[in-house]
Amino acid sequence: MAGDMTVYGKRDNVLIIREQNGQRIMKRLNLNQQDVLNSPFFILKQNDIVYVEPDKSKAIEYSPNTRIMPVVIASISAVAVLITAVLRK
Repeated sequence: MAGDMTVYGKRDNVLIIREQNGQRIMKRLNLNQQDVLNSPFFILKQNDIVYVEPDKSKAIEYSPNTRIMPVVIASISAVAVLITAVLRK
């Protein structure tokens, strides 16, 4: 019901922590493999803890700062070219 994982999460190393009979059981799942559907940990139960490790490369790729950076660099370059052209006259 919560929806899918965002692009910032590593799908190949998801940790599920489940308490059964007073013991914590930890299971790592690779959501990129089809056989994960057969795992008893694929269907979440009440009080399960799901830890998704962040994917730093995706975070940098989709970061708003990396989208703005080319515009900033192009603007600085354009200003530098204009200043150079004005000073040469």
